[in-house]
Amino acid sequence: MGKLALLWDGAWLRWAMPQESQARQREISRADMVPEVLTAIRNQVGAGSDVVCAEWGAPTTLVPSELSEGQDRDVLVGAHSEQHGSTVHDGVLVEAFNRGGTRCQMVTRGENAWSNHVLAVFPQAHMTSMASVMAHEAIRLSQAQPQGAWVFRVHMCDQGMHGAAAAGQVLQWEQFVQAGCTSEDALYAMVNACHRSGADVKDALVVWSGDAQQTEVWRRFLTLREAQHQAADGGWEVVLDLMRG
Repeated sequence: MGKLALLWDGAWLRWAMPQESQARQREISRADMVPEVLTAIRNQVGAGSDVVCAEWGAPTTLVPSELSEGQDRDVLVGAHSEQHGSTVHDGVLVEAFNRGGTRCQMVTRGENAWSNHVLAVFPQAHMTSMASVMAHEAIRLSQAQPQGAWVFRVHMCDQGMHGAAAAGQVLQWEQFVQAGCTSEDALYAMVNACHRSGADVKDALVVWSGDAQQTEVWRRFLTLREAQHQAADGGWEVVLDLMRG
């Protein structure tokens, strides 16, 4: 712990205070409420606190290092546009990812207003993506799996599913399944990722957090393990804690 974690999904601002695991949240009904809430949080934790923030539901494109080295931002944003549609530069986050056997650039399209609000109140804040958060955790979990066996780390809720998978400490898959998706939609995304790579689904482990009811149908096809005991807030405290690294 020790960091303030902030997560925005376009309607709700969720956060965990330094040295706490409890998730707090505030529904945002007006745009001017975001800086107001952030300022109130800063007044509680202090202006110099370590801060990490992310945006739930922002799609990410992974550009392997072999293709991204020496390329400027325009090329990386262009790669994201090819995968996810027209993308403006404002609000795009480009992160260098280097963990285990994976080196790439993660290009994430988010809300420019959100990052501007955060940096105006916490100029020292570290901006990251849910893709990076889930990928780091999937690679960590894969260390305890048999060589070649996939491990998924996913968070499933009404706001969609962010997930990543790794095998042998190498990132194999990352995806956001949009809000409104069904349990079957999320299951298809995971099973299809395995099949495309030639991995055996029956050897895969899914470490999950979020809505237990939505994950129950997956047991017919995949081995499931709850990431940790969750509070009644839908597991957001687990996500915020992962963001802290």
